[in-house]
Amino acid sequence: MITQTQKTAKMRPAFGLLEIGLVLLLVGGIAIAALSSFGKKHAQSQADTEFQKVSDVLTGLETTKKYNNGVYPIGAAANLDTITVLVNAMGGPTKTQDVASWKYNCAAGSNQTVTLTTTSYEDPTVQTLVLNQVNSNSTPWTATAAGSTIVITKTNTTCQ
Repeated sequence: MITQTQKTAKMRPAFGLLEIGLVLLLVGGIAIAALSSFGKKHAQSQADTEFQKVSDVLTGLETTKKYNNGVYPIGAAANLDTITVLVNAMGGPTKTQDVASWKYNCAAGSNQTVTLTTTSYEDPTVQTLVLNQVNSNSTPWTATAAGSTIVITKTNTTCQ
């Protein structure tokens, strides 16, 4: 014979569709938030790495200027790896391989603009983060976006 307690236990429903739906919605929301946070941190990490490359090149240029009687080397849209004094100032070819195809430009004479153009950035978020870091931390150098590249300039310079 079945008692009333046993009958109630058998008749009680498990989780309903509404409860299961709410749990899935909550888990999905947490997953989306986690992925979004990871994406932002990943972009910032890439930007920090790219900004370090920019800093290394700018330091190399300033070192070259220091040992070149206060003037920057001449270059006409040249790849960085073709400017020997800059490559040497940056520690040699192995230290410059990540930036070897960046373009450098500075015409001979005074009152010139040194221009450094990076290779393309696939992620516009990373490009914007690097651009902001250059403008915040590399005065008197300034950076602007040019399509998917960054153009870094310094005006009123002398190149020879």
